[in-house]
Amino acid sequence: MRPLEGFSAVLYARVSTDDKDQTVDSQVREMEAWCIREGVEIVEVFRESRSAGDLNRPIWNQMIGRIVQGGVDILLAWSESRISRSTSDMMQIEKLLKTHRVKIRYVSSGVAPETPEGSLINHIGTWQAQQEREKLRINTRNGMLTRKLQGVHCGRPAALIFAHKAESDKARIGENTKIVTVESVMDYADSGMTAPKVAAAIGVNVSTLKRALTAEGLFEEFQNRAKGVTCKRVESLNIEVEK
Repeated sequence: MRPLEGFSAVLYARVSTDDKDQTVDSQVREMEAWCIREGVEIVEVFRESRSAGDLNRPIWNQMIGRIVQGGVDILLAWSESRISRSTSDMMQIEKLLKTHRVKIRYVSSGVAPETPEGSLINHIGTWQAQQEREKLRINTRNGMLTRKLQGVHCGRPAALIFAHKAESDKARIGENTKIVTVESVMDYADSGMTAPKVAAAIGVNVSTLKRALTAEGLFEEFQNRAKGVTCKRVESLNIEVEK
């Protein structure tokens, strides 16, 4: 006996950078096999590579939109953690699906969240996934802190570093990092070049140059020196006009 025979389902497969042993394709294969065994018709398959930290997921929202259109009886996922790793979000999901008379089913278990017992098990499974995610977050943060204390830079290489900091910030230097002296940047200002023009000359974004100068406490001086040249030129032009 197949109690779900004749029902229709949308399949939701999700992976994130935290997942080491799964792919969306492997999840989809198992869900498709599940549908064949249970006699369930597949309406549409949704694949997503995104964290389950919240419900603001593009493909997830597309799937919910398809459910709202009607003609869907089941939301099928590989496990609770594929749908959400937050117990509060899972409660919202259950409430929304109940409104549209859609059941949740998992390939990895026989949980039926629409029943009181199944809802409890569903929330326990989600809570476990939530704890695993929090543990991973803490381990990642501690690992980054350890590497930072060891002098290892965590993150992308710096786009711009001033020469006097090249030694202390060597861990942040990458293949495309621009290394210039403060004096050369100020020389540009003394010639009347504005920040956008100087940034273009160096080969970085103007916001990168501004941040670097601000960190040195020199951005205001840079602006004043560039404006000073401009003002002198204006005064010179005025004198020539008066003559």
